[in-house]
Amino acid sequence: MKPLVIIANWKSHKTSAEALSWWQVFSEKHQPDTTIIILAVPYTLLPILAPVVSSRPDVFLAAQDMSPFDESAHTGEVSGQQIKEFAKYVLIGHSEVRKETGETVDMRRQKILQAQVSGLTPFVFYGGTDDTLLQSPFLVYEPPGAISPNPPETPEEVARMTEAMHLSSPESRILYGGNVTPENVKSYVTLPLVEGVVIGRASLDPLEFLELIAHAQ
Repeated sequence: MKPLVIIANWKSHKTSAEALSWWQVFSEKHQPDTTIIILAVPYTLLPILAPVVSSRPDVFLAAQDMSPFDESAHTGEVSGQQIKEFAKYVLIGHSEVRKETGETVDMRRQKILQAQVSGLTPFVFYGGTDDTLLQSPFLVYEPPGAISPNPPETPEEVARMTEAMHLSSPESRILYGGNVTPENVKSYVTLPLVEGVVIGRASLDPLEFLELIAHAQ
């Protein structure tokens, strides 16, 4: 059985001091086990956290997005080559990025290509039957209507959707993201095809995040 993957998506939260304070609490209380922890943090925090995270065999960094372009004249973009200096993973196609930047399917394809060229492993988000399922080593089922503060998707519906995703992309590992909490995480990670979860709000407090990890075991 492959290790469970838990991604903490901090979105646009935390200064450098707050990030280091979070890390101090987390690293002191969480002993490495088979669970893979990935911190998806703002670009500004990647160089701050990279030195401390590197001391742990079970924790890795991810960027929350990336440029669809190679290094060139694109002011404001952050390329895969720049991200690779600090992180191993990247999130592509999160519903909030799509909504706020107008990201298209073609842009997501280009980002996946740039991730591969740069040596980054992408987690590609999929919104459901009205969306386009793209190929990636990791896929995340994230129904836009389940993002906090909305109610999460039911485990039964997640099971149905992940089965359909598996049929279309049998080599991909599938995660669920959408208002996952310490109280409901077990109902998702015990589904046959769900190999991890993406955590938003519940990852901002290190103690709540630790509780969630414990409940996922």
